[in-house]
Amino acid sequence: MAPALQVLLFITTAITVGTSTSITSDKKLEALEKVVTALSRQVMLQQLFVEERIRSDGDSGVKQVRLGRAGTRNYYADTHGNDKRLLSIHEHANNIRTVGLGEFIGVLNGVEFRTRHNDYRLFMANKTSKDYHATEEIPFPDVPPEVTNKATVDEQIVEMREWFKAWKSQNDTVRNYKKYFKPVLCYLEGAWTTASEDIDEPFESDRHFIDANSWFDLQDKVRFTSYTGRKDNLENFSFLPTTIMEIINGTIPVFAQWNYRILCHPVSRDIPLNRFRVVDELHTRLPSGRKYEEQASTRSARFQLNPKDSDSFTEGVNDPKFTLLDELMSEIPGKDNYQGNLTDEAFELIAHTIDPKKEGKLNAAFYHRWFKVMEKDAMGQSIRHRGYADENLFMAMTTQPKVAGMNLTICKGPKMRPRCTTVSQKFSYVIPLEIIFMTPLNGWNPFNLEYKGSEKEAYGKTVFEDGRSGGRTPDKAYNGTNSKKYYHTPSAFFQDRK
Repeated sequence: MAPALQVLLFITTAITVGTSTSITSDKKLEALEKVVTALSRQVMLQQLFVEERIRSDGDSGVKQVRLGRAGTRNYYADTHGNDKRLLSIHEHANNIRTVGLGEFIGVLNGVEFRTRHNDYRLFMANKTSKDYHATEEIPFPDVPPEVTNKATVDEQIVEMREWFKAWKSQNDTVRNYKKYFKPVLCYLEGAWTTASEDIDEPFESDRHFIDANSWFDLQDKVRFTSYTGRKDNLENFSFLPTTIMEIINGTIPVFAQWNYRILCHPVSRDIPLNRFRVVDELHTRLPSGRKYEEQASTRSARFQLNPKDSDSFTEGVNDPKFTLLDELMSEIPGKDNYQGNLTDEAFELIAHTIDPKKEGKLNAAFYHRWFKVMEKDAMGQSIRHRGYADENLFMAMTTQPKVAGMNLTICKGPKMRPRCTTVSQKFSYVIPLEIIFMTPLNGWNPFNLEYKGSEKEAYGKTVFEDGRSGGRTPDKAYNGTNSKKYYHTPSAFFQDRK
């Protein structure tokens, strides 16, 4: 819309002071303003139409990964995964807290976007600050003293295996593993942000970043790769749409930029392994001829969390509506971080929680999908779900200036003297992505190797000094460890598979 506004400015400054000429120019200017207003509004409504169409096509979630293969049947091609791996997940165990996750196309509340190569880090929202996107590292679980108190490394290895066996068998009477095997819920979050020229890197990765000088630069790069069918070799481009949120005085469009991030939250409770079951997706089993019972041990497995906090699954409608997933997601804060405390009062109906362990107003600053109001709707229902028909969508309110909001004015009473109220709200959107169990291996260091911090810092680089490359000789072995060479676990730990 910038060229049209420049034309308006030029016409305004070019109007001469004269009777007939001035009147004619004023009419032309007024007509042009109406055209710009109409076109701007139509562009805004066109984006709404696209989002509404996507919302009716399906739920929020992951839609597609980059195509890497095809075959004689459709199940040989990549969708949200293949028979080798789901969602392009891969290993970065050499990094201290990096989770391998490739590119994908996602949908959040009708907004479709394409990510860069993600490789996100195990970070959480800041516990004490409300600053926009303030984060902190998720603490590693402690190492059981029963392990560290052993006299030798070999004895520590044997004892550590017993803790893993206890966790796998879910037998906390043998070893009280729950204190040392901590579930972390990682999620995909998106929001419309106030538009600026500079790129706002959404989340930390020690391997990837959005490779563009500005949003316009990124848009041109994405247009080129889409037009030519090529890709950035490092997979550092993202397609992140823009939209018009409102039009000021009928002539000035206010743009918003979509952005996303992947973040994690340390769950406050243990999640028994029997709360998960494998989703039977034929397209990930047929190419390899894999049985359903074999699927759980592969990277292509997708899991469902039991709606009820129960040892066994029961098929049917979720009753109560507030499931185990709702309980876990309700711990995750929106953009105001853990300090957030907001009430949703839209339509003069305060949103209340349906969490059976709580009562009263819903803290809408934390992610949720269900709530209730004190009046029944036209269908006689008082419990509401966010969105129109999106099972996977969780939402949270925020006060962050960087998040673009919307206003709604509602008038009640007689037409001549109505009582009008305006509500201004800002929301972000989330879907759960994966649950990762952090283990004592994250902090176990039986050889007492020195950790020298980030590999980008001078001291971290001394790991490679004098040509050290990780060879198995004293002159080639790494001199300590750093954030990208985080090798602390003895290889012997993995040799006994019993």
